[in-house]
Amino acid sequence: EPVFKVSDAAKQQQATPSPQGQAPVGPKIVPQVMIERWQFVPQGAGLHGEILIRNYSQGAVTLQRIEMLGLVDELGNHMDQGETYEFVMDLPGRPRDTSKVECRLFFRNDAGDYFMALHQVEFEKLADGTYGVLRIRLLPPIRDV
Repeated sequence: EPVFKVSDAAKQQQATPSPQGQAPVGPKIVPQVMIERWQFVPQGAGLHGEILIRNYSQGAVTLQRIEMLGLVDELGNHMDQGETYEFVMDLPGRPRDTSKVECRLFFRNDAGDYFMALHQVEFEKLADGTYGVLRIRLLPPIRDV
């Protein structure tokens, strides 16, 4: 004999399917999308950069926008779980100060929720007094926006 008996009301509730379109119960799953690798090289008076973005999430996301070093670029790229996307940027001039230290990567999941991964840009001073990008690192947590 079982340790406890399931009441008739509980049996009926288990047998009744839940209504369609009901929001899932539990905490929201925040997708993990971030800059994984980067390479920046001086190019004339400007700066050429290649950034590798990876989707570490369990599901697909769509990259919306990147904001970095005064550049704002609309992306619109779909990324499945584990996929990477290479973003290439060319700036006409290298930074003359280190005031623009934030890189924002906006994306959304398939449910339509929007998120932002904030990264910190670290600089290295070049011989001509301008700055190059030394490092880009994620500042967790990923934000729900």
